[in-house]
Amino acid sequence: MTIECAVGAAGTTGVFLERANTAEFKNVRFVGVEHAIRTRDTFSVLIEACWGLNLAGDFFRADTQIYHLKLRDNKAFGIGGYLARFISTVPSRNIIIEGNDTEVCGGGVKTAGRISAFRYAGNYLEQASGQIFDFADRVRGSIVANDLQLSVPNNIENFSGRVDENTLYEQVITYADSCEIRSSEDNEVGPGSSIPHISSSAA
Repeated sequence: MTIECAVGAAGTTGVFLERANTAEFKNVRFVGVEHAIRTRDTFSVLIEACWGLNLAGDFFRADTQIYHLKLRDNKAFGIGGYLARFISTVPSRNIIIEGNDTEVCGGGVKTAGRISAFRYAGNYLEQASGQIFDFADRVRGSIVANDLQLSVPNNIENFSGRVDENTLYEQVITYADSCEIRSSEDNEVGPGSSIPHISSSAA
C-alpha cells in the first residue's frame, strides 16, 4: 500500500489509526505533516520501508498502549520529534525497532510508561537534538548493533538489558542509577565518544 501525503500544516497526521486490530504500512511516503503515523487503541502495527521527511513531530506516535510494533527499514530525515514515541503511561510490549535510518531529529525513542520485550537493533541515528533514548519508566530489552553519531550526550535512565556492539562517533552515553545494565561490551568507540563498559560476568 502506498499513500502520498502532500506538505501539510502543523497539527496534521499522515495516517491516524483508532481501534484497529492490525495494520501494515509499506513503501509509504510522508512529507511535511506533523506526525507520519499515529495510533490510538490499536493492537498491532507493522511499518516497513516508509519515508518521513520534514515532519514537525514524530514518525510514529502511540497515544495509548500498544501490544506489537515492528518499525523496520524506514527512513526519517528532518523530524522535529522522535522516530518512535509512546505517550501512554499504561505498559506496552513487543516493540521492535530495527534497521531504520534517522537523521536530524529530536531523538530516537521516547516513552512515558513501561515497555517490555523492547528491541532497538541495527539502526543508524545521527544529529539528535535531544536524548536518543528518553525512558520515563522501566524499559526492558536490548539496544544492540546500532550506529549512533553526532548527537547531544545521552544519559540513559530506567533501562534494563543489554547495550552491546554499538558504534559511536562524537557520541557520549552514560547510565543513570535507575538502569540495570546486564552487559555493555564490544561497543566501538570513535573520536569524541564514550560509553561505560560492563561485562556480562560482572553484571
